[in-house]
Amino acid sequence: MSKYPYRKGANAFVVLGNEFLIVQKSNYGDNQWDVPGGGIDEGESVEEGMIRELTEELGTDKFEVLGQSDIVNRYDWPDEVIQQSFRKKGKWYGGQDKYQFLVKFTGNKEDIKFQKDEIKKIKWITEEELKDHLVFEGQWENAKKVLNNFRARGLL
Repeated sequence: MSKYPYRKGANAFVVLGNEFLIVQKSNYGDNQWDVPGGGIDEGESVEEGMIRELTEELGTDKFEVLGQSDIVNRYDWPDEVIQQSFRKKGKWYGGQDKYQFLVKFTGNKEDIKFQKDEIKKIKWITEEELKDHLVFEGQWENAKKVLNNFRARGLL
C-alpha cells in the first residue's frame, strides 16, 4: 500500500472477432505487452479518458464501448516510476487504479496508425495467447478475472 494517492487509469480489452489487440510500449522489453490504455486526466470520466487514450495511441476513433468491468486493478509503482510521474505531472502518485473496459474495434486493422513515440508494436492475438504475452506480475491473473467478469455478464 502506497503512502501516495493512486492515479486513475483505464485499460481497454479491444476485440475484433475472436482476437484481442495488445500493444508493446516503447519502454517495454521484447516479451512485454499490455492492452491499450493510459492515465485519466482531471475532469475526465474514466470512459472518456479511455476513449481519448485509444484515439491518441492508435490513431483512430473506430471503437464501441461494450461494457466496463466491475474489477478495478490497483497496483503500486516502483520508486523510479513514482519519481518519473512526479516530474511529468507535478503530483505524487504511488500507483494506479485501472478501470477496465471491453471495447469492440469497428474499423479495419489497417485503420490503426499507432503513435510511434509511445508504442513499438501492436499485435492481434487470441484469448488463449494472452497468457504468453501478459507477463508483468499479476497482469495475466487480472486479465482472466476481467474477461470472466465480461463473460458472466454476457458481454464476451
